[in-house]
Amino acid sequence: MSGALKTVLQHYRQAEEHFFKHLSPTDYELITDHGQQNLNDSRLYGEIAFMLLELKPCVLIQFPCPERMNTLYQHHVLCTLAPLRDRVMVRLLPVVKTEEMLLTHGLVVYQPMSPHASFVEHLWRCGDSVKDTLLGTLLDYPGTLPSTHEEIRTMLEVVYYDTGHDCVLTTYAALLTEKDKVKDHFEHYARVCKESLGMSLELILRHPMLS
Repeated sequence: MSGALKTVLQHYRQAEEHFFKHLSPTDYELITDHGQQNLNDSRLYGEIAFMLLELKPCVLIQFPCPERMNTLYQHHVLCTLAPLRDRVMVRLLPVVKTEEMLLTHGLVVYQPMSPHASFVEHLWRCGDSVKDTLLGTLLDYPGTLPSTHEEIRTMLEVVYYDTGHDCVLTTYAALLTEKDKVKDHFEHYARVCKESLGMSLELILRHPMLS
């Protein structure tokens, strides 16, 4: 399966790159939230790879102006997962609220036959509210969102970077005290990605600029 998986992911990455490069000026403004978001940090092929390798239960796709941009992304990029239609599902998550966010028209990508499936499907059974900690677990982010001024001041932005394609694969927040846990998590991901896909990952820890 690794050869077929590599081929699907290559097509996914190429389709995603083409999608971002050929957005209309209006859609570019929408998907970057009028320049507030960097498309270099928005690639999702790494997240999809992590999900297919069963490193993480699911991927949540949530672009700005989601009703339009998520739909376009599904039509132009997620369609490349068609060869895996027997093992991959894409479901709409109409509305979900966390302590920090209100998400609408999200797309959840997961493997319905995996051991994680019933856990992921809790998203459609819990009403329109879910805790940040549960969402973080579903997305397999080992970090914790800051809750005090000191934690905000010293928080880390964690980046997993694809050195072969010079591309950010995933980002999440973590507390400074969680650095060892983050490193263990990264090393596991890096090892599996290298063994299964020949993908080389680098860990980058950044201190975001906070106003």
